[in-house]
Amino acid sequence: TSYQDDTCVKNTIEGIKKLNRLIKKESNSKLIHNLLLKRIQYIIVTTIISGYFSPKNPEKYIIKKQKLINFLNIPEIHESLHYDIQELDKIRKLVIILTRNNMFFLVQLIAIIRNLQKEKSK
Repeated sequence: TSYQDDTCVKNTIEGIKKLNRLIKKESNSKLIHNLLLKRIQYIIVTTIISGYFSPKNPEKYIIKKQKLINFLNIPEIHESLHYDIQELDKIRKLVIILTRNNMFFLVQLIAIIRNLQKEKSK
């Protein structure tokens, strides 16, 4: 989707939690869990750029920021946010690093630029 709302984020979190519960039952759960953490990093970046800080999100910055902080405090999200980012491309690494360091205003600028790029390519 071009814009993720609260329902989309909630459904994504529930899916991640269910996957995590299933993974814990597997014999090679550590390997699968690490793969899930890497995938969640993509979800984090997309949720921030196309959701919380999307220019299409009409909420005030302070509300966006608080919702993002709540999202980042979900255990599965928090663990993935601080997991190894070496395999990510440069932009995703930048978003993760800025997010880790609570530099949300700069992340919002990236979201605005990304939205402009999408609009221009249409």
